[in-house]
Amino acid sequence: MNLLFQFVLLVLAATSLKAVAEELPGQEVRGPEDWLYLAFGSGTQNANAQIDVSVQAKERHELRCCSKTRISGWMKSKNTCDVWHESDKLVGLDGTKQCFHAVTYTEAQAICKANNAYVCTKAEVESGCAKGSGCSHDHDWIWTSTDSPPGQIVALPGQETIPEDDYMFLACGSGKNGQCGNEFLGVAKAKETHEVRCCSWEPNYHGWIKNTGCNNWHASELAGTDVDKDINYGGRHNKCFHASTYAEAQQICAANDAYVCTREQVLNVCAKGPGCQHDADLIWTSNRAGPTDVVAFLARQSQAAAIAGVCTGATARVWGDPHFVTFDNLKYDCQGQGEFVIAMSKGSDPLAIHGRFVKRRTNHAKPTVTASVAIKVLDEVPVIHVTVPDQKVNGRCPFTFTIGENETPIPNNDVVAFFKDNYNGAVSAFSKQGRTIFFTYRDQEARVQITAGGSNRCVLNTNLCLTPENHGGAQNIVGLLGSPTGSKGDDWVNKDGTIATLPAGCDGSNPSRNCKRKLNKAGHDWCMENWCIGHADNSLWTKETHARYNQCDDKTSDDFFDNVPAQEVVDACQLTENPEECETDTVVELDDGGTLEDFLETLLEDEEEDKIVDRLDADDVEDVLDGFDGPVPEIISDSNDNSIPIAVITLPDDLEKEVKKEDPKNFGGGAPPRSEIAGSNGDPHFKTWQGEHFEYHGQCD
Repeated sequence: MNLLFQFVLLVLAATSLKAVAEELPGQEVRGPEDWLYLAFGSGTQNANAQIDVSVQAKERHELRCCSKTRISGWMKSKNTCDVWHESDKLVGLDGTKQCFHAVTYTEAQAICKANNAYVCTKAEVESGCAKGSGCSHDHDWIWTSTDSPPGQIVALPGQETIPEDDYMFLACGSGKNGQCGNEFLGVAKAKETHEVRCCSWEPNYHGWIKNTGCNNWHASELAGTDVDKDINYGGRHNKCFHASTYAEAQQICAANDAYVCTREQVLNVCAKGPGCQHDADLIWTSNRAGPTDVVAFLARQSQAAAIAGVCTGATARVWGDPHFVTFDNLKYDCQGQGEFVIAMSKGSDPLAIHGRFVKRRTNHAKPTVTASVAIKVLDEVPVIHVTVPDQKVNGRCPFTFTIGENETPIPNNDVVAFFKDNYNGAVSAFSKQGRTIFFTYRDQEARVQITAGGSNRCVLNTNLCLTPENHGGAQNIVGLLGSPTGSKGDDWVNKDGTIATLPAGCDGSNPSRNCKRKLNKAGHDWCMENWCIGHADNSLWTKETHARYNQCDDKTSDDFFDNVPAQEVVDACQLTENPEECETDTVVELDDGGTLEDFLETLLEDEEEDKIVDRLDADDVEDVLDGFDGPVPEIISDSNDNSIPIAVITLPDDLEKEVKKEDPKNFGGGAPPRSEIAGSNGDPHFKTWQGEHFEYHGQCD
């Protein structure tokens, strides 16, 4: 280690407050040969992280620091955690905030101590209480202060003995969009022979590679079980394995201090490219493939395809104390009260998305928040209303669903079953109660995502995806989210069809703070003048509901947009994706008696929830959709191959006989969690990759 770096770290540590230092855990001296655990930065809820990894203190790894007391700007991952943590604000040798990607354990202790903190424990990291504080360490194996028994990897995954007649998943070596054509998944008995690639959490030997965005290393040119491995990479006679049973694959990978890659790693392109031409092969994975496993996998894949694939068109968003990001990425605020047109089509197309904005504080007109959203996309489907209470109930914001011009409550508030039973796929609902609801419109290629956010008070955030040609074209779509023409200049369409001019010089991709203030003021005035529903005949709620909230005539001046936030708020909001909007919301939160740290935690969580659709393409689908209820939709395909992508699995004849095709009218599903399927809790029904229904009635161990 650089002598100057050593000196600076020692000085920083020595000058820390003695009282604080004495209270810091994990300060025991460790020798370079001692062993400690690493832990996966995002916690063990990630399926790829459910193993124990131990290393010697002399090795170099990524670092996050923890504190039992709140430190300004540090993150607390969730309310059940009792620690704050940080990655990209740690003080480096030059006094600047930086990330640490390769430090020894001794260096890690000194860095954390210099920041009045300590190296997080294994339990803290694995529970998800050190997740999300930057430097991409959520995807790294980071230092913990927990001692481990000697050994590099205490428990390799996928080492259990598999009976030779049991089935395992195969996956295309180059991933789900790789070089295997449509059949990028398959299943095979463990006694069959297939290609082998191995994965590891570290670059075990020369030639192992790690793909961008992945947390594992992998290789195809491997030492056999009869080859002694030289720690200096000499004397190894590596070769390709093109025809090994699953038991042999396990032995080969274990002989290379590795394991058979998981299905998710292979499909997510985290085992692509290390040779032997396996990119075009279906290779072994360590995931079992009994009938219920195939059923559960296809169910979640089908749901992900239905949610993400139904719309790839124009997207826009309204969130927080209403902040708008139009289809053309113009950002502004509208702080009116009453019912507003978020988006609509002109003419005969029925598209209409309205929001009910209510004031947040009784003694101030601004800001307001979205408390309810009304959705109309198809003539044959009545208006859907999604509403949350003012305040959280047991820490959540439960949705209430009503439908139609009379706001009729949906039976048992079960919106998923209601649309599945009554509208035959024209509209589908996918719900995680108290957090997120998706409505997908198959024929219109539209998606509405509504997420319940907010710290103390419930706030609805709405993401909209539309296919303009299905609504009369881009210029036929108007409202607070603008027209998806590709130009910000025509986003503010007046109700008479003319276009309001944006403040001069404020239509760029990165407007100044002064421009944003002008946009907010002008946007609010334009919003109130044009898109507040003043007459009940135009409302998507009942006349009584409209009258209760209507404040379209309230043009009272307010200095809200001139508020200047404190510097600590400005600094804290730099961690978010929309700093200025964060400042607005944070000021109000503090006025309501909230704390900066708690609100920032909630806002970061809301931003992550907002990205579910993007994560369905990048992450483990089963993890992203954990907790969601919804149908398993039929996948539509036509002669132009305009289909929603979904996994294709090649089933052996004897396994295919164990699933029973079913008449579509008897389909009775959702995507039950894996535990419910395995428990035979009712007859689990699913649809195949070809849109055929099937169920499994066999016995599973």
